[in-house]
Amino acid sequence: MKFRLSVLAAGATLVAFFGLFLWLAPSAQAQLTLDVVACDWPAGSVVGGTDVSTSPGATPPGTPCTVRWGTDITNGQSGLDFLGSAPQLVTPGVAFGIGTLFHLNNEIAFGTHATSAVLELELTLSDGVSSIMTPPIPFTFSIDETLNNPPAPACCDDIITFSAPPGPVAFSLGGVTYALELLGFGTPPQGSFVSPEGGTNDIELFAQIVLIPTPEPGTLLLFATGLLGLAAHRRKRMLAVR
Repeated sequence: MKFRLSVLAAGATLVAFFGLFLWLAPSAQAQLTLDVVACDWPAGSVVGGTDVSTSPGATPPGTPCTVRWGTDITNGQSGLDFLGSAPQLVTPGVAFGIGTLFHLNNEIAFGTHATSAVLELELTLSDGVSSIMTPPIPFTFSIDETLNNPPAPACCDDIITFSAPPGPVAFSLGGVTYALELLGFGTPPQGSFVSPEGGTNDIELFAQIVLIPTPEPGTLLLFATGLLGLAAHRRKRMLAVR
């Protein structure tokens, strides 16, 4: 009898631990297709700057989203453009170029510059069976526009940095939950890039789609069955002692 109870206890323990492993271990995911990258710079999200204007964009067809600010002195307003890279295959957990950021570093009047702007991305993704469009995923870009006092070396170069959302913006495709993470500018990804004065400078932005493990109903049932087996075994042992 004791041997039988020990076998039952061992089996219940294995079932519980196997269910827990399936719950916690992320499953290998096939590649996704990034079909469309839509983007916008919401006008209300621009901090500072005068004469602010924005326009949305998408790739395909290959239209950048734009934001402009400042009083023109020579070659137009300053601003940012973003042009997405799509279509392309994306592997969860692997970095990919999501698009190119352009900085229009033109000379504008003092006090008319912006200090930050929010880029919102909406991705259309498919897995060969179904497709979705993600909710808007915001990323904040800080703009350090230096004073133009030549001829000191690098006197007028501006610096663009970004910060990710405070938490992952999750989306589901084919019953699997993912999130988009922006990694940085260039390779290896950096948190900022220097934009020389007097022209349009561009750099590629890299991102990755990460898998957010979520327990499936079958996995939870397996885990619960193991726990119930352990509880029943413990109860039988207590009755046997009595």
